[in-house]
Amino acid sequence: FFNAHENFHNRPGELCQHATFKTLELPFELLDHSYPFWTACCEDWTKHLVLTSRYLDSLESEAETADDEDKKRLQNIVKLKKEQIDAGVKAGSDELLKLVDMFD
Repeated sequence: FFNAHENFHNRPGELCQHATFKTLELPFELLDHSYPFWTACCEDWTKHLVLTSRYLDSLESEAETADDEDKKRLQNIVKLKKEQIDAGVKAGSDELLKLVDMFD
């Protein structure tokens, strides 16, 4: 039964005779790709969200050369964005852990 079910669902997209959700690929996607990515992001998101990190670094650099009013405003924006990213990464990781717990 399992082999027939696996062969039915475990075909690459264009080679598949029918359009269906590939349920057997979900654990592999979660456990092999998504979970390690989110775990690493929780430890240090700047290494994995590189473009976002560069953008915030550029705002910090801009704040250093700005006048006092703009400097404070830019520093507040950078601080707020970093807090939002930290909260978003934590929430994303928590949601993923709920899904991963289903496969344990």
